[in-house]
Amino acid sequence: MNLMLERGAGHYLFAYISELRKQSVELWPHLNRNKVVHAALKEVGSQLLLGGGLPPALAVEVNSSKRAYEAALDLLISLRGEAQFVLIKALPGFEYIGSDVDVLARSDADFEQLRVLLSQDGFVRLKASRFKLWDPYNERDKEMWQKAGGDCSIVHLHRNVAWDGVVYVDRSMVFATAVEREVLGRVFKVPGSKESLLIAAAHILFETHQITLGDFIQIDLLLEAQEFEIEAFLRDAGTFGWALGARQILEYNTKIKSRLMAGPFLLLPLLIPKISLVNVRLGKVSVDLLHLKLQDSLRASLAYGMDLAKLFIYRPLKRHFR
Repeated sequence: MNLMLERGAGHYLFAYISELRKQSVELWPHLNRNKVVHAALKEVGSQLLLGGGLPPALAVEVNSSKRAYEAALDLLISLRGEAQFVLIKALPGFEYIGSDVDVLARSDADFEQLRVLLSQDGFVRLKASRFKLWDPYNERDKEMWQKAGGDCSIVHLHRNVAWDGVVYVDRSMVFATAVEREVLGRVFKVPGSKESLLIAAAHILFETHQITLGDFIQIDLLLEAQEFEIEAFLRDAGTFGWALGARQILEYNTKIKSRLMAGPFLLLPLLIPKISLVNVRLGKVSVDLLHLKLQDSLRASLAYGMDLAKLFIYRPLKRHFR
């Protein structure tokens, strides 16, 4: 069994899935279609849980996605001599990570070079409708690239650890502390544990607004590794004005861990309360103003205006008319 799973992830999976079954809750939708969880489940003994392994259709989906992911990794290996980058939001040690690959470029020049290289290899940049008020595929610091045919995972290309143009983690710090880890038998540079936690927490707070089972497992494993001080994690988040949110992620992790182990049962994903998301954003803008980062404050205010419109208007309307 994978060492990382022995440290707790497998235990949580068993507890969570057992409780789902006990309450007669349909299993797969509440694993968030998360390939991290599927692969981990497969490793820790799916036959014991499911009486024969993964459902055939899901097994086909997971294996197909895994092959596409490996194809993307092989492509990135071939590009390493021409541009510098690290894999982010990947959890080394799992049999299979996810359905897309997130790449952080070391510099703006590396970002532009990766765009050229991906284009030369047959990738095209995904684009949303020109009539949308926001584009989930392309932001100031993130683009999505896809190869025709579906034989290779989508590549999320990041200029910074940023969403909607707002930076949350120091790119230079990510590269200064990067380590080499094996991902599906291939060695890549990935962020250190503290920076991986910063990226995971910011991704939850400022993009997805929820904690999935896969998110929880990643965060808990990073914390269990004890490779950094919690105070350092909070301090680095505070440098970019979101220490409040970072502290909330730690509290949510403790809550989920307690509920998975002792109850009452908590169905994941856990949606971050809207008031918490608003407070984190107000805190970020306030810190930027306090430190006279006027341009950062203005950019964050504009981004959060659109973000809150999605939270309070667009998504509720979409659910209503679904």
